[in-house]
Amino acid sequence: MRPKLRTGVADRTSLIGLTNAAAEGRNVASGAAGRDWRRQQAEYLAWVKTAESALQNVFDDAWVWRELHSEYFWRIRELGDGSPRASELISDEVRRQADRLDGLRQQTDAFLGRVHDAEGTMAVLDTHVLLHFVPPSQVDWLTVVGAKSVRLVVPLRVVEELDEKKYTGRDDVAGRARRVIAALRRLVGPTGGRPAPVREQTTVEVWLDDEPRRRGADADQEVLDCCTELVAAGADLRLVTDDAGLDIRARAAGVAVVALPEKYLRQRPPERAAKSAR
Repeated sequence: MRPKLRTGVADRTSLIGLTNAAAEGRNVASGAAGRDWRRQQAEYLAWVKTAESALQNVFDDAWVWRELHSEYFWRIRELGDGSPRASELISDEVRRQADRLDGLRQQTDAFLGRVHDAEGTMAVLDTHVLLHFVPPSQVDWLTVVGAKSVRLVVPLRVVEELDEKKYTGRDDVAGRARRVIAALRRLVGPTGGRPAPVREQTTVEVWLDDEPRRRGADADQEVLDCCTELVAAGADLRLVTDDAGLDIRARAAGVAVVALPEKYLRQRPPERAAKSAR
């Protein structure tokens, strides 16, 4: 599970502290030969504080730095005269933790790369918009979002909900879900979910998790979590939803929301449609 980023960690230079901490840890491990284990113990305990600070500068989840205080950390801290293979225990643990820091850096670097390696304001689409409004290719997104270029982002949870609607929704809803899924497959299947052109200065992509995830019962919360994570990484983002509950929750979380004009509804309310025709 990838930890949540601290708000403002928007580029790869923020990860230098993790790189340096991992290198320092390996220095502690590699310099063990011929050294008094007590000195190495002191260096290891000081390194843990350095690594903890580096992790806190990047991530918002406390479990990430708490994992430095493993079972081996406490064993190393309590080492005394007569402890067998003390230096080996310290070296093995610091190498393991340095590898973990490197893994977190690589994972976060890949995430930030995906956020920033494509141009455009992100517009995250929820399930309701995809089912009850015209296809994305028929919407003037530049006007709706107010941007020169737009990246339409469909969270994986939304794709999963559309898949479920194919079989559990009403016949008309099931048909729409099938058509939306087919369009997404045609557009982003060849790109592996990466941005693909959908109309002028507008791309669409499916936001895939970079590791196995725990799927919660609250689909709206998972969509909102996707938005807040992208915002924390510095994305210029709008959530596009016609769901009042999700709208309120998003605004409370500091996520900008835009609504599609009613002219893009698949089935417009009869009274309003009649007025607009006059």
